[in-house]
Order: sequence, then C-alpha cells, then structure tokens
Amino acid sequence: GLVIGICNGFQILLEAGLLPGAMIRNKNLQFVCKFIHIRVENPQTPYTNLCRRGQILKIPIAHIEGNYYADGKILQELRKNNQIIFRYCSKNGAISAESNPNGSKEAIAGICNKDGNILGMMPHPERASESILGSEDGRLIFEAKIYITFKEGVVDPQGITIKGALESLGYKGISNVRMGKYIQMKLNTQDKEKAESDLKQMCAKLLANPVIEDYRYEIEEKCGK
Repeated sequence: GLVIGICNGFQILLEAGLLPGAMIRNKNLQFVCKFIHIRVENPQTPYTNLCRRGQILKIPIAHIEGNYYADGKILQELRKNNQIIFRYCSKNGAISAESNPNGSKEAIAGICNKDGNILGMMPHPERASESILGSEDGRLIFEAKIYITFKEGVVDPQGITIKGALESLGYKGISNVRMGKYIQMKLNTQDKEKAESDLKQMCAKLLANPVIEDYRYEIEEKCGK
C-alpha cells in the first residue's frame, strides 16, 4: 500500500523505522511557519509522477523540529537509490543555505523508502490547495486539450482554401484538408470524473456546434500550476 507522512507524520515514519534518518530542532531553534520553495528531485514515484524533474513548488512549512539529519552512509544510500524526493530551494531552484529553512542535511525536504511507496515530507501540500491560501501547487490540476473539427460531409471552406493555396505552391497529392479549433484550459478540481463531465457539457453547450462539428478532448493530470 501507499503511506505518506507530512510534517509530524514524517517524524513518526522516521521514529518507526519506516524511513531512514531522524528529525531534530531547526537550526535557529525557533518555530518556522511560512511559504518556502521545494524542488522535485524524483518524479518517478506514485506521489510525484504528475510532476517533472526540477519543477519548483511553493508549499508552506510549519514546524520547530524539521531539520532532517542522517549520517554520511545513509545520505549516500538515499542518493544512490533516488530516495530524495524534494529539496528546499530558492524560487529559481537554486540550493543554498539561505533557501534551507531549517538546516536539513543536503536541503532534504522529503524522502521515500527504497520501494517508493512510503513518502515522508516536512512541507504541507494540503495547505497549498487553493489560491486563497497563497498557492495551488499542492493539488492536482487537470489540463484539458480540446480539438474541434467539421463533421465528415460538412463543407469546410477554410480547408478548401488552404488546399488550393498549398497546391499553388507546388505541393501536390493533397486531399481532405480540414481546419479546426484547438482549445486548452486548466480545470481546478481533483475529481477526474467531474472534470470530464464538465468538459463534455462545455463542448456540447458552447465550444462546439453538435450539428456540424465533432469534438474530442484529452485530459492530463498536472502537478502544480
């Protein structure tokens, strides 16, 4: 199964031995509560496969014991096995002492076990799920691509014009040129079924003319904006 521990949950996973390392007091010995940036180091896990490597996410933290510690041997194993999932960084993706809010070793913000099914992370993605909270980078966003074309048998004047223009340029053997519309949008929901239902209604009611046009769409899951 899949297990994710956020903030204190990460600490519990460490103390239970499900993840290597330990959590100690922040380097400034103070409680830190603010938005920070993390960089996706490994997008090939069940938790990050909607992200791209190097993607920067704006996520809040709220902890006093968020300083991840591990000895050199453990850190070497984490790097070797691609178990470092997130690192603290600047908004431009640079790793530095200034962008590390708690002093974590190698700026580690999240790790997983060797099998990749257990994730621990200090930042709170659940607190970055609405724009009113300051960021949507902690939620899934569905990106829709819609393609609209004339139905077969319906005269396509633009297609005919383009075909003639191409032939006048010397391109022969061209037939059945069809023009269409391409629409791209983001659907801010975590429910894929609802996203698909809404998309069908948009196409039927507004985006396409069902009498003379066909439409098809693709829905992709994205991580962050």
